[in-house]
Amino acid sequence: MASGRDLPGSDDHRVTTNSSLVDDNPKITMEELLRLKDECLTKIRAEELYQVRNDAKLRAVYTSQSYDEFKDIVDAAHLKPINKKDKMDASTKSRLWNTAAKECPKD
Repeated sequence: MASGRDLPGSDDHRVTTNSSLVDDNPKITMEELLRLKDECLTKIRAEELYQVRNDAKLRAVYTSQSYDEFKDIVDAAHLKPINKKDKMDASTKSRLWNTAAKECPKD
């Protein structure tokens, strides 16, 4: 087994860094952590929505009769069916059922 010194170009060179660019003791602020958390959750939700819409596209391509029907199936892919119990339950009666509409910016 060859050591690092036996490999070509592996002379004993020291890597130097610019101390103004690299901090030996980086501190992460709470704001940075919260921003990172929000960014990660946003990316996860976007990926989940992408997967749901892609699955709907793959199903709709074989079942839809027109482009409008295909588009409607894909656009409604994120929606979950509700039943009568959901509508009558006091804890969910005033709930916003289409949460994606709340998250989308208004034009």
